[in-house]
Amino acid sequence: MTSGKFLKDYALLCGCWTFLLVGCGAAPQVQHPASPPPPRSAGAVLDAGGLELERACVAGDAQRCSALADRLENGQGLAADPAKAAVFFRESCRQGDQAACGKLGVLLRGGRGVGRDELRAAELLSGACKAGDMPSCSEWGVCYERGWGQGKSVDLARKLYAMACDKHDPSGCSRLGALYADGIGVAVERDKAAELFQFSCDRGYASGCIHLGALLEQGDTNARDRQRAMELYTKSCELQPGNGCFMLGLLHQRGMGMAVDSDKALVFFKKACDAGHAPACAFAALIWDHGTPTQPKDPQQALALRKRACEYGSANTCAQLGDACEAAKERCPATELAEDFVRACLGGHTLSCIRAGQLIEAGLGVEKDPLRAAELYRRACHAGERLACEQLKGNPSK
Repeated sequence: MTSGKFLKDYALLCGCWTFLLVGCGAAPQVQHPASPPPPRSAGAVLDAGGLELERACVAGDAQRCSALADRLENGQGLAADPAKAAVFFRESCRQGDQAACGKLGVLLRGGRGVGRDELRAAELLSGACKAGDMPSCSEWGVCYERGWGQGKSVDLARKLYAMACDKHDPSGCSRLGALYADGIGVAVERDKAAELFQFSCDRGYASGCIHLGALLEQGDTNARDRQRAMELYTKSCELQPGNGCFMLGLLHQRGMGMAVDSDKALVFFKKACDAGHAPACAFAALIWDHGTPTQPKDPQQALALRKRACEYGSANTCAQLGDACEAAKERCPATELAEDFVRACLGGHTLSCIRAGQLIEAGLGVEKDPLRAAELYRRACHAGERLACEQLKGNPSK
């Protein structure tokens, strides 16, 4: 049986209520604080395979829900759409797929397609790990290593990485290798790190290839090492267009081991952006701000890419869009201004919580809602923003 909340969330993301057989209309302006505004774009268009997975998912097939979510998250054969991916992961998780629960936790932790919620992310990842999903154990280790949603403990992170790696999870091996490469909580052991990265890369984990390439470039490198590193970066791009192609874009943009080539950098950034990689979208926008040797600058392309970066979870980019929208005054719709600052706030940009709260409290561009404004002020206040605490005191619903 498919949950009513799933059907409602999915209909909202499609931008049309026909899915619920109640007609088509605009999505409501006021969203729950835990959810970002719906994407401005129409979202991913599913191919025949995607539509088949969608039908099976709606009929209650948890594995098909998760398979579709994977495609939507990573842009496999279609434009990446983390917001839709989150809906399908949530439904699959509700039906008992622990791997999907863990993947939803990763989206929540990074604020990709959903409001950032580190505490809930850690809960989902710990539950999935205890149920035996090793990739979730590795991701739970990241929460401990960074102190996201729980107390920071590099030792517990290392143990979770090692447990996942012992079960042949490539992400756990890659992250354990990173600890040994950098000497975080352990003695530096470059050979051990290289072995772990190689194991991870050989099993199709793009970050393992990237780490191994970076390790080869450290210290006394030679042309052979640099060539091997480039091969590894290229392999990572083929394995996972997001992180892997982003890394190749950086190498070409900054001339690391090669001549600077902004045109090639743009190609790789675009490929990574299409896979839902927010920083890649932002870097591509920077290139369009100035143009390349073969292409003139294009402000409209840059703006479109920044909007994608924001929708994919880049809180700083959302805040930049909000600032630019505010500076444009009447040329920028008030609804767009509010959306930008709300997205930035839910992604962890605390100053944007204040501005979003002010807009919502005054009803500028959104329905007036003192309760929601107070929740946004409270987020920023708990993060140490004194102005937010003052705004909270003056809020009638505090």
